[in-house]
Amino acid sequence: MKYPKKCKPEKVVSTDKTRATLQQINVVKSSPLIDSPAMIATNGRAAIHIPVELDKNDEVGRIDPLVLKSGKIKDGKKNVEIKGTARNSFPDTTRIIPSNRAKVRVCINAEELYNWQLASGDEHVILDIFYPKEVIGLHSPRSNCVGAIMPCRTSTKVDGNAIPCEATTDIDYKREGVRA
Repeated sequence: MKYPKKCKPEKVVSTDKTRATLQQINVVKSSPLIDSPAMIATNGRAAIHIPVELDKNDEVGRIDPLVLKSGKIKDGKKNVEIKGTARNSFPDTTRIIPSNRAKVRVCINAEELYNWQLASGDEHVILDIFYPKEVIGLHSPRSNCVGAIMPCRTSTKVDGNAIPCEATTDIDYKREGVRA
């Protein structure tokens, strides 16, 4: 299995020992959300579908996140051989991830948001989106800090393709050919 080397699905895997299923990553032949094979991770509060390339000998099913550490990086992708997967149930994350229409899309720098969260000393951040292209208000509910973060205003390049990061409203993913 190959996937982008910067992706770290283990960051969304549960550490709760009472939720053994969520302590693993699910590899599927097809994710309806991204129209490709995927590696799916969730901790019950966040979920991610990461596109992967499956090799002919790869098995689908649940894998231990430690398997990912054994991968070799080549051509910007991490390559991991997956064998002996568990086949019992995994939560259907497609039910909770929005896939059709978004009312507002705002691109922010995740590192800036993370640094603001650390500065606030709170583990939660409330985002107040007033208008897509304007400053986003930030509030930490426990420490009562307030602040702001600017949305990204430029496109970014992914594998040589320009991906628009500019904020917009009422996006129809299917019409625009954008993967949800």
